[in-house]
Amino acid sequence: MKELLERIRADDRVSYKSFSAPTELRDLIENDLAMLLAEHFEMSQTAEVAPIKPPTPLSTLPVPPTKLIGAVKS
Repeated sequence: MKELLERIRADDRVSYKSFSAPTELRDLIENDLAMLLAEHFEMSQTAEVAPIKPPTPLSTLPVPPTKLIGAVKS
């Protein structure tokens, strides 16, 4: 167990914070979530939105009229 904790502490891609009570853990989680949400909101405000392209048609062949759609009244 000690070896695992040391590897986590040494990893620069994660954050390791100790706590001694459930309320302290709750506060740490609340603060982390608030920071993540704020970062996400800031990124979404500054990100450029790519224009939506219409779908490419599967075929350019004309579709023959049917009794329901496209039929010519006589």
